[in-house]
Amino acid sequence: MASGSSNQENTGTPPPNDDVTSPNHPLYLNPNDYPGMILIFKKLTGSYNYSTWKRSMMIALNARNKLKIVTGEFEEPNLYSSTRALWERTNYMVISWILNTISDQISNNLTFINTASLFSMNCKNIIH
Repeated sequence: MASGSSNQENTGTPPPNDDVTSPNHPLYLNPNDYPGMILIFKKLTGSYNYSTWKRSMMIALNARNKLKIVTGEFEEPNLYSSTRALWERTNYMVISWILNTISDQISNNLTFINTASLFSMNCKNIIH
């Protein structure tokens, strides 16, 4: 590498992508995405399958470029942000996808959680 390379080149991290219409942006939803979609067929039924369910779910969300929303790495924009409506729609889509893979007994305790990142944290607490 040339001595004048930027830090981004050294770390392999691509520059930030602010184009929300790009499939590489966490807020991008594919026209084929819908709330009833099943990302994984493994249902979370209790603490005994939480680790394998979580791993499968993380892989599926990362493949759809939504893991950053669940981990909180892509932060919730303020109420006046131009991306707020997109974030809300994507956040609720992700919550729907997660709910589709959780047993009714567990999901009934998660119904009123409004962010995917809190949803993920509370899911672990409910089953343990």
